[in-house]
Amino acid sequence: MGDKEIQDLSHTLRWLKTIKVIRLDFKNLKKLTNQGFFFLSENLKKLSSVHTLIINFTGCDQITEKGIKSLKETIKRLRFLRKLSLNFQGCTQTTDNFLQDLAESMQNLVSLQEISIDLSGCYHITDSGMDEVIKSIQRRSLVRSVKFSVGFCGYVSNLTMLSLSKGLSQLPLLEDLSIGLRKCLCSEKRVNETLSQEDEITYYFKKMKSLKRISSDSQGNPAMENGILAGFCQALSTLELLQAFKINAGQCHYLNDECLQNIEEYLVQCPELNEIDLNFSECSDVKDQGVIHIANFLQKRVDMKKISLNFNSCEEITDQGVTALGKSLKGQRSLEKLAIFCEDIQATDVGFGTISESIKGLESLGSLELHLGRVHTLTDEFLSGLSETLGSLANSLKTLKLDINGCQLISNKGIEIVSQGIKKLSLLQNINLQLYSNHMITDETCNSLADAFDTLKYLKSVHLNVEDCSKITDQGIICLSEGLNKSLFLEKIDLNSSWCEGIGDDGLKSLSKCLHRLKRLDSVSLGLEGCHMITDAGICYLKEALGKSLGIREVDLRLASCSKISQEGFEGLVDHLEAISSLQKLNFSAPV
Repeated sequence: MGDKEIQDLSHTLRWLKTIKVIRLDFKNLKKLTNQGFFFLSENLKKLSSVHTLIINFTGCDQITEKGIKSLKETIKRLRFLRKLSLNFQGCTQTTDNFLQDLAESMQNLVSLQEISIDLSGCYHITDSGMDEVIKSIQRRSLVRSVKFSVGFCGYVSNLTMLSLSKGLSQLPLLEDLSIGLRKCLCSEKRVNETLSQEDEITYYFKKMKSLKRISSDSQGNPAMENGILAGFCQALSTLELLQAFKINAGQCHYLNDECLQNIEEYLVQCPELNEIDLNFSECSDVKDQGVIHIANFLQKRVDMKKISLNFNSCEEITDQGVTALGKSLKGQRSLEKLAIFCEDIQATDVGFGTISESIKGLESLGSLELHLGRVHTLTDEFLSGLSETLGSLANSLKTLKLDINGCQLISNKGIEIVSQGIKKLSLLQNINLQLYSNHMITDETCNSLADAFDTLKYLKSVHLNVEDCSKITDQGIICLSEGLNKSLFLEKIDLNSSWCEGIGDDGLKSLSKCLHRLKRLDSVSLGLEGCHMITDAGICYLKEALGKSLGIREVDLRLASCSKISQEGFEGLVDHLEAISSLQKLNFSAPV
């Protein structure tokens, strides 16, 4: 799609005089230029009844300030606008001049309630430009939700954080705040110059008395250190309405166990807090004591509804910390969603077994995620305990994600045992199993999982990743296909069997028959890279099945390094898919 298509779309829009909601996604349209932008803006500004405008320009790097400037007059005319969402991620020609135009365009939007602006990767913008936008927003007294992202903008610093906290503290109805500051500070010198603002930032956050949800993405930000996070948490502890706290502090190497102690000390004072999402992945100085502080917090707050904790690659965490965390989950009777990320740490079956045992019988738990990849000491014994736990969650669990990639001590026997627990999850709708890079599992694993899938009546989505499981062959794919082909409600299949060199045309034939039988299927993703036995015959089976699938909307096929597929066979598949009238999204990688 380019300027001509945008022009045609724009002409269509101008006849929709009573339209209320406009959502346009131009992501990665490299052919979209200022001319197309102008056509769009000219017709949008005639739609005065619009109350929601959402436009995604991610990766449209041909648009310059001249094109963006035309959007200014468009927004000014949408007097009844209540929600504005603009994504300029990766639009590298965006500068402070655009932000000034954007600030001016919002002056007449007296009804504005939700604002979302993503400028990640727009590396020319500075604190000065952000200040103009923030000043404009602080005059909108009805605003309830603000989302800003300026990640990877090297000239944006804590001065923007100060300006943001000061401006938003003047919004009496602000409930939802999301701030993205990934890797923003351009130098250590800038860090040292702006650390002095932390007390002032804390002061303004304390004034946001209506705040209910806050999310901060500071991944890789060198200014994020214990003192700043302590002040932030202290400010939040004064907010009596705060319900949800999310922080992404991954790769913030200045953080240590003291930081998690601050979370325990301050956030426990928030009377309404019932959702936490804490990401400390790759923070090498976060160790067992830090995890124990989080466990202490959870033991004091047994009314949590959602818990997500990420300690991936915190390599010094052992069973001591994981066991404490597990015990703290035992009393969480209101817990609806639990996600634990502990990949590449030193814990064993003992620590993870405590987590499994503690969540046994939590009657409100509807979603469980355990990410334990590359824990090289994890064995079938853990899966045996997990199987019992799953059986106790039969009447509540609807979503299960288990990531045990690269756990080389887990075998077919372990998968068979945990499959018995999965079979008991009578309400399960979504299952995601990441088993890749395990050379111990074979077609027997596929057989066990197929037996489980066959009993799950309400499955809507299945994600299974067995990439680089070199002992899986056509027989395993045939078993999986037979286990899924009776699913009445299945809408999405994501099967990644790349580099399983024993998979060929027979497996693809069986899978294709399965896809044809699934009447509600609307999304298919198949990873088949490196499956050298697949030929044009297998591609023909797939082409026929997808062509006969009614309502298919998304197809993702990865066929790189399938050396026996000819160019003609591949092009025939692509042409066939592009002719499917219901198809909205098509991704593929070509065989070499």
